[in-house]
Amino acid sequence: MEHLFRALPDHPAFSGMLVEVNGTEIARSLALARDIAKQMRLRKVAISIDDLAAEWPALVGLEDFPFVEIKVDRAFVSGCANDRAKRGACRQIIDLASRYSARTVAEGVETEADFIVARDLGFALIQGFLFARPKHVRQFMRATMDQPAAMQRCDRALIAANVE
Repeated sequence: MEHLFRALPDHPAFSGMLVEVNGTEIARSLALARDIAKQMRLRKVAISIDDLAAEWPALVGLEDFPFVEIKVDRAFVSGCANDRAKRGACRQIIDLASRYSARTVAEGVETEADFIVARDLGFALIQGFLFARPKHVRQFMRATMDQPAAMQRCDRALIAANVE
């Protein structure tokens, strides 16, 4: 950890860094992960719990929660528009994050219906193939310069979200 801290910029413009750690790894070593997250927060390094899925109940009832973000795995998000159990799990994770003032991210949104449900559930951020597939930097730059196709997909999703 000291190696990471030494590599961080010592400049007022550095507002911090977000590190993603897999949810299974966090749950497996929860006490250690909490201790590390607390130490890192003192150095402007925050931890995001990535791909949180079936292990989420391990986070319930913690007296402190030093993590700033929970990214809910696509296993719970993809298809949640048509699956009451998935919606229920997402709602419980959002409620958990809210108690600790952590941001929530819905991963794996591939349909407009899932987008609408994720938005209505209260996810702070939504990501997935509905908007774009992962790209290399050069591909992203080309796609950004040639915006119409990508923007039309986003516009359709936003229009669908506003038409209920």
